[in-house]
Amino acid sequence: MEKYNLLTRELMAAGYNAFNHPNYVKVAGGCFNKTDPLDNLYGGFEFIRAYADKFTYKTGCGLFVQGIHVLDDLSCCGETHSHENNNPVVSCPYLKKDCKENFNFLIGNAICGGGLCAQCWCECHRTDEAFDYNKSIERANEQNRQKREMLFQELVKKHNGRICKNHCYFNEHKQEWFFDYNPKHCAVSCPKMYTYCDVLGKQLSKKKGNVFFDMKKEYDVKIGDGQQIGLFDKSHITEITKGFKVFQKPISLDICQAYAKVGLKDIQWNYEVNHSSEKFWNNTVSFEVVNIRAEVKETRDLFQDLEDIKNGIMISHESDNLAEKKDLKRERSEKAKEA
Repeated sequence: MEKYNLLTRELMAAGYNAFNHPNYVKVAGGCFNKTDPLDNLYGGFEFIRAYADKFTYKTGCGLFVQGIHVLDDLSCCGETHSHENNNPVVSCPYLKKDCKENFNFLIGNAICGGGLCAQCWCECHRTDEAFDYNKSIERANEQNRQKREMLFQELVKKHNGRICKNHCYFNEHKQEWFFDYNPKHCAVSCPKMYTYCDVLGKQLSKKKGNVFFDMKKEYDVKIGDGQQIGLFDKSHITEITKGFKVFQKPISLDICQAYAKVGLKDIQWNYEVNHSSEKFWNNTVSFEVVNIRAEVKETRDLFQDLEDIKNGIMISHESDNLAEKKDLKRERSEKAKEA
């Protein structure tokens, strides 16, 4: 890899230095050597952004692209693709993984990406030819956008309009949309909260609530683990902590009810991930989400609690646990102030 980028080598050959250079470039940051400001992270000089944005580039297949639309900082296989090296890259609108006009390391399996996104990069170079929109990447991208919108409308028609783009995903490899409804997304970012919901087909209730669930935890306690077991104590323990909240803030009760119907696996997975350390220390621990419900506020069933306790189940409520932790934190803070 060269110490200086192409722009820097050309300017140095023309007699310029870090203290005397054209006004359309600047010395890049990340200097390695105080005696040589050009020995920096970006290879010396770099173009002023507003100046580079006006460049006109051309891909190997002859498509024009404006400088403002290229990716000018991609390092791959020992080469840096940038404005300064006259070789920035742009996302291929045709996603040609076997393009003969490109380099293998820009379109190979290592960079094409996985999941829904197909990343194929085209190297481009500056040209003195006038920019022609009809033969440009920008026009090709606009055509792709229109095609994608047309495919989305076909999906809308297939579902009789009961669809929301907030729950739709586009597979670039297969060039098709698919619909995956998850009401939890509505709680995080829904532009239509408390208005008409296309998926549910009704006006969302302005009454707010949350989704609550109980967590059943079972594990074995062995003598010698540091816990004292009485004559009538069981070695197999069952605990139920009630009243966990799913959402951080109240949302439309209709969305809560929709999530309560489909959210079991999601709630189970998130809880187990966040409490995996308990299974590490005791491999007999198991978790089970029970009693998922949508409510305006948490309600308690005292008779059910008593029945569970009668059956040997240890019962607690998450709101009580949080309040106790808050009180302990306040007490520690007060003791620290007194000390």
